[in-house]
Amino acid sequence: MNRIAVVLVGLALAVVVAAPMARAQGLDPARKSDVGIAIGGTFLRSDGLGGAVVNGEPTGVDVVGGPNTGFTVVGSIGFRPVDSPVRFRLEAQYTRLGLDEEMRFGGGGAPEVADGHVSIISGIGNIVLAARTAHRLRPYLIGGLGIYRLSSEVGHTTPEGTPLDNSFTPSRSETKFGLNGGAGVDLAVGALHTFVEARYHGVFTEGDRAGFIPITLGIRF
Repeated sequence: MNRIAVVLVGLALAVVVAAPMARAQGLDPARKSDVGIAIGGTFLRSDGLGGAVVNGEPTGVDVVGGPNTGFTVVGSIGFRPVDSPVRFRLEAQYTRLGLDEEMRFGGGGAPEVADGHVSIISGIGNIVLAARTAHRLRPYLIGGLGIYRLSSEVGHTTPEGTPLDNSFTPSRSETKFGLNGGAGVDLAVGALHTFVEARYHGVFTEGDRAGFIPITLGIRF
């Protein structure tokens, strides 16, 4: 939970620092820069988070019984070159997926239950192509390339729920490149622009591709 708090505070500070500069550009669709923050649910599209097995040892992160739904928080800075029909967006994104429990066997063959979560911290560069319309409702396409840091934290308990020593299951992580693409709708409401967005992220993990889909609701200043 401490890591989540650090991410959220960092995103909030980024918005506070950059918002005055973005507001100075005005709120018309042609403004040159903006700052945004978004949050939403995340759905797993594939189970490639577990990586591959090399020489009998698993690589990548430990997904225990398999990932389930989670959440994503995104902070972004967008800008548009002069007279360009496209915009560019730089993002810092945090995703957390819970893991299903899995029965395992520890030292001496004693049964134990493994449980935990997977977190994904990413830095992403995107191109945004919005529809040319005079309406306040503006659909757009978005896609780009990013670096994704995937980490897992797994804890062990007895079948009765008593915590066990985790020293034999250290946290695992890996950093990989990935692609994303999707669509959204931007709506100007008063002094803010709100948006709803859905994107597919494909991370090229060892021997497979981890895919997840965040559906987020956000605001742009």
